[in-house]
Amino acid sequence: MPSIKKSVMLSEQMQNYIAARQRLENEDDDYAWSRGVNAPCSALIWITNQVLPDLTEYEWQCVLNVYNGHHFDDNIHNWTGIAGCMMDDVGAISIEELEPNYAEVVKKMHKLSAIEQYAVMDMTRKFWANPHTDKGKNSLLEIIESLKGK
Repeated sequence: MPSIKKSVMLSEQMQNYIAARQRLENEDDDYAWSRGVNAPCSALIWITNQVLPDLTEYEWQCVLNVYNGHHFDDNIHNWTGIAGCMMDDVGAISIEELEPNYAEVVKKMHKLSAIEQYAVMDMTRKFWANPHTDKGKNSLLEIIESLKGK
């Protein structure tokens, strides 16, 4: 995809992030704002692809079903975790209430590190944000694979 010029607002947090990673030679210099935004996005894509756990088709179906039609909050601090969302989705308080296969997926999600859960949620967001006109032609795992790097 070619580069395009967009007008964006950078939060104070993002401005501080960029400024902390670039050294200005002269006081008249300005930060390379585009590089400062694009580089961390590229790094985040790379990191999430590296830590994305291998999930079976059934495990992806469970997670994707929980977040079907979900509005994702961009504030990561408001997020409660995949296992908790899975429990809430079926209205269960105790893992013993769950069907055994589903309970195993909940346990697996609970054991994931924060960055692994972030990678799963990022993939979930990409899955639901893309129209997938080829859903009938590819397996769920092929669709997940095709979304890596985006």
